[in-house]
Amino acid sequence: MAECEPAKKALRIVVAQICQNIGWHAVQGSPLDILVDVLQRYLTEIAKTAKSYSIQYNRTQPNLDDLGLTFKEFGVNLQDLEEYINNVEPVTPPYKIAEFPVKNPPKLNIPNPECRELQTRPEHIPRHLPLMYPDLEEDAF
Repeated sequence: MAECEPAKKALRIVVAQICQNIGWHAVQGSPLDILVDVLQRYLTEIAKTAKSYSIQYNRTQPNLDDLGLTFKEFGVNLQDLEEYINNVEPVTPPYKIAEFPVKNPPKLNIPNPECRELQTRPEHIPRHLPLMYPDLEEDAF
């Protein structure tokens, strides 16, 4: 799995909040990074296993049945999980976490249709081509 910096930061916050929720008052950086790596690998394995169950049952997207089979395979007791959810208060993140997947602006170098050069460009030059004089345009892209 490729490293995703926003996901790693979000997991770091989640692990720190879990540690705080179970009564820890402080945690050093190295143990926190180890816990983040363990959680990341665990979630990755859960996702891979749920995906394999969905493929086995001829579906393209995993559903809750696949997740239930995955939890059973990993030894997760659903009653214990439900009890934890009902009895432990959720902790809100200290700041807004970016939505996933993170959307990056396209880097296609396609000019803005309202720039001056495109307005005066001859018809035989396609509009999707880059500008000939981009330094003359102020917000061309």
